Amino acid sequence: MFKQVPLLEVDGQCLIGGEAILRYACREGNFEGKTNEDKTRVDMLSMGAKDMAFPNLMSPTFIEIMTSKEAADEAREKGVKGSRERYLPVFEKLLDESTSGFLVGDSMTMADIMFFDALCYLHEDPKLKPELENFPRCSAFIDHFSQQPGIKEYLASPRRNPLPYPEYAKHCCEVLNLTGN
Repeated sequence: MFKQVPLLEVDGQCLIGGEAILRYACREGNFEGKTNEDKTRVDMLSMGAKDMAFPNLMSPTFIEIMTSKEAADEAREKGVKGSRERYLPVFEKLLDESTSGFLVGDSMTMADIMFFDALCYLHEDPKLKPELENFPRCSAFIDHFSQQPGIKEYLASPRRNPLPYPEYAKHCCEVLNLTGN
């Protein structure tokens, strides 16, 4: 439709955009929450996780490719500070109140998927991983979520590449003709 990736073809229908694909999969897999109130909470927490991940944590990799390492370092510092002060305390509190280990209700939802994805940016970067030390429930969530059926197998598969990593980001920028320097 907009000549973009990611693209997923299902029964002849082409779905584009990571979030649209995720929402489609979550509707199909019943990961939206059970009640209307839960669904609304899932939406709010999903957007909070998205805001934590991008631009706070993901964009510095692209900034470095398009401008400079100094600009990326500054953006990374600002993004990590935003995550530490604004987002992680909220998720820490929610997980502390949870009896299931999930953000909403007693089973996995899109909010858990998006939050896990955001946490991976911190957890998988040796320089950023110490940021999680003051958020033990968030750290425990990584382990809890990683052990869920289907997720555990996916994480062990060779198709999964932890993001962001500079080679992938650079390749995306080249393919989309977004190189800045």
